[in-house]
Amino acid sequence: MRIEVVYAHPKAQDSVELDLPDGADAAAAVAASGLAARYGLDASALKLGRFGDRIAGSTRLRAGDRIDILRPLAIDPKELRRQRARRARSR
Repeated sequence: MRIEVVYAHPKAQDSVELDLPDGADAAAAVAASGLAARYGLDASALKLGRFGDRIAGSTRLRAGDRIDILRPLAIDPKELRRQRARRARSR
């Protein structure tokens, strides 16, 4: 089955298309892509997504899936909204 593994870092996006055997899981796809090693990521601690939904490394894949290697947020979105509201009130 054909799948794609994507990692977007601050300056660019890197993607690898793979042909994997039926029944492969997300962790195997990430390992086969080589993206974790290329960017010095700890493969055991990665957060993964499939089409915008969080998934576990043990999630079985289907043909055509796109697996995203997720980066941690720089700031919690709720905290960012609070900061903006405080700045708007102080003006």
